Amino acid sequence: MTALFKSWHHKLFLAPIILFGIYPLIPEVQESFLPIFLLLTAVYFYFKNPNKEVFLKPFFILSSLFFIYLLSLTISSNVSYGLRKMETALSLIVFPTCYFLFLKKYPVDFYIVKRNFQKVFFTANIVYGALAGYLIQFYKSPKFLFTDASFIRSAISDIPLIGEHPTYVSIFFSLALMCGFSLAADLKNRLSKLLVVLGMLFITGILLAIMSKGIIIALIASIFSIWLLRLKGNSKIWILMGLTIVLLIILSIPRQNNRFYELVDKQSFEKIDINNSTNVRFHIFKASIQLIKESPVFGYGIGDVQDELDAKYSAMGLNLPKSKFNSHNQFLFICLNSGLMGLLIFLFSIAYVFKTALLKRDYFLLGILVFFLVAFLFENILSRQSGVILFSFLINSHMLHHTAKLNELKNAKSDFVKLE
Repeated sequence: MTALFKSWHHKLFLAPIILFGIYPLIPEVQESFLPIFLLLTAVYFYFKNPNKEVFLKPFFILSSLFFIYLLSLTISSNVSYGLRKMETALSLIVFPTCYFLFLKKYPVDFYIVKRNFQKVFFTANIVYGALAGYLIQFYKSPKFLFTDASFIRSAISDIPLIGEHPTYVSIFFSLALMCGFSLAADLKNRLSKLLVVLGMLFITGILLAIMSKGIIIALIASIFSIWLLRLKGNSKIWILMGLTIVLLIILSIPRQNNRFYELVDKQSFEKIDINNSTNVRFHIFKASIQLIKESPVFGYGIGDVQDELDAKYSAMGLNLPKSKFNSHNQFLFICLNSGLMGLLIFLFSIAYVFKTALLKRDYFLLGILVFFLVAFLFENILSRQSGVILFSFLINSHMLHHTAKLNELKNAKSDFVKLE
C-alpha cells in the first residue's frame, strides 16, 4: 500500500495520455482542454523535479512553425482574423513547452505511455465507429437520398454526439489503424491479436465508406513506406502484392460510392464544380500558386491569407463562398502565410523529426510522419484544432523520448570520461 501511494504522482501522468487516447470521443468544442490538462500536469512534474534542465534545441525546432506564424502576424492588416488563427495554432508551442521545457523526461516508462495511448485510441475509434454506424440509421438528408459516400460524410458532420468533419474522422481512423498494426505486431496472445485484426477490419470498412481520398492515399503511403523500410531482400515483393490488393479493393467499390473516380474524370479539371472536391482543389491550388508567385519571399501574413485567396478566386471567376475555402494544402498555406522562407524552416523541422525517427528505428513515428506529410498535400491539417492537437501531441511525445535517451547517453559518456 505504501508503495502504491509513493508512485501515485507518476501514475498521474497517464491521465492526460488516456484523455488523448479517447480523443475521437471528445466533442470538438472541448478538445482544447486536453493540451491545457497536459500543460498543468507537466508544470506539476517540473516543480517535483530538482533538475531544472531544459532541451532548448528541440523546443525551438519543433515550435518553429508557431514563431513563423507569429512573425507573419506583424505584416497582417487583418489582425483580428490572424489572432484567431494563432489561437488555433497554440498547440504548436504548448506541446514543445510541456515536453522540452517542463518535463525533460517521462516520469513513467515511455513504452507504458505509448502502449496505453495506442490501446485506448484504437478502442475509442471502434466505439466511435460503432456509435456512428448506429446513429446513421436514423439520419435523413433532403440533399442526399441514397446511402452513398456523400450521405455518410454529411451524416458524420451533422449528427449530434459524433459531429466532426469527415476528413478528420478519417484521420482518427487512419491513426487507429497504425496503432492496430503496432499492437498486433507486439501481442503474443492469439486471441488478443485476432480481436485487434477484427477491429482493424471494422475501422477499414468505415474508412472506405467515408471515402476521404487524400487521407486514404496518405494511409496507404504510410503503411507501405514503413513496410518497405522493415522488410529486407526479396520479401519486398510482398509490398507490390499488397499494393495491388489495396488498389483492387478500391476499384471494386461501386462507382457511385467511389470518390476516387473523380481523380480520373476529365471534368474534375475543367469548369468549377463545387460538388466535386477534386475539381475544387484543382482550382484552389492554381489560385494559391498564383498568389505565391506574386509574393514568394515573405507571403501575405497569417491574417490576410484568406482575404487574398477570396480575392484571387473572384479574379479567376471562381464562384466560391467567401471565407470558406482555404488553400487545402498545408505547404501552400505556410508559403502563403510566411513565404518560401517560412516553408523552408518548417521543412527543416520535419527533416529533424524524420532523421531522429530513422536513426532510432521508430517505425511508428515514421509512419505518423509520412501519413501527415502526404495528408498535408490535400488539407490544411494544422489549421484546424482537431488536426493540430493530435499532430503536435504525437510528434512531440515521441521526440521527447528520443531526446531524453540521447541526453542520458551523452551524460553517461561525460561521466565515463571524467572517471578516466
